[in-house]
Amino acid sequence: MRGVPRVSPAYQARRRQHILRAARACFSRLGFHATSMQDILREADVSAGALYCYFQSKDDLVVVIIDEVLDALSARVASLASREDTLALVRVVEDLLGVFEERTGPDELARLAVQVWAESLYDPGVKARLAAGYARMRDILVGLLAQAGSQPRGLADVPVTAVGQLLLGLGQAWLLQGAVLGEPEAAGFRDALCALFADRQTAPESRTQRRRL
Repeated sequence: MRGVPRVSPAYQARRRQHILRAARACFSRLGFHATSMQDILREADVSAGALYCYFQSKDDLVVVIIDEVLDALSARVASLASREDTLALVRVVEDLLGVFEERTGPDELARLAVQVWAESLYDPGVKARLAAGYARMRDILVGLLAQAGSQPRGLADVPVTAVGQLLLGLGQAWLLQGAVLGEPEAAGFRDALCALFADRQTAPESRTQRRRL
């Protein structure tokens, strides 16, 4: 009798991501509490055995999704901090918006973010993960701003720690607006931020305009 065929780590990683994508779609469409494991099984088109091989519960899926998004954002900010050239504040925000756009559909992350924030009010574990993830991003942002050695003229007298907190809050506000009002528009957000901060280190040229060149 033949044994059970082994699967490669690459296959396991793809399978795991497939299930996570299905869970994100269900959570975005139905909400955390209204989504059942059966909903996720149908969305992913996998057996219960396949799902429980990777995730033990719905809460397990929620935690992994939170960690993956926060890790991706932190990694992008850290990669900016490792660059030798000086980056303008709006460039940092634009790159962060790029992470959102790369990882989700038009409003999936925005809808998930609002639900996670609400869940953190009642679940100490979710709150602790969010707090740790946001603190990590804030500290990297503060280091990046300090490394740049200058701030937009409108923020020249503001402590760099406060500017880092402001950047983090602007990202959260962008997600909230997207969840409530519709698809977040990154290029317009960037251009408005450029004008608001009077940052002349970069021209107020939107991503859409650059694509036409």
